[in-house]
Amino acid sequence: SLKTRVISISPSQGLITFSVGQDSGIRAEQGFSMRVNEKDVGKISISLVDNSFCIAQIQPGSDLDALGRGQVVTLVPFTGKISAR
Repeated sequence: SLKTRVISISPSQGLITFSVGQDSGIRAEQGFSMRVNEKDVGKISISLVDNSFCIAQIQPGSDLDALGRGQVVTLVPFTGKISAR
């Protein structure tokens, strides 16, 4: 799992930006569960990755009220581990 912070969130577009990217082993099309304070709050699919941030598609059924700018989120990969560089 990987701890990160929400940089921005756009519920109307279903997008969320996190402060982790390629430097942390994130790759496009990876899927993650999001956890806030040990509680599952939803799922995301990575759509765009830069060195130090990524933009993800928020999956339906996610608890947007638990997610806000600056919120610390733990990303748990659906399968396997985050690739080490």
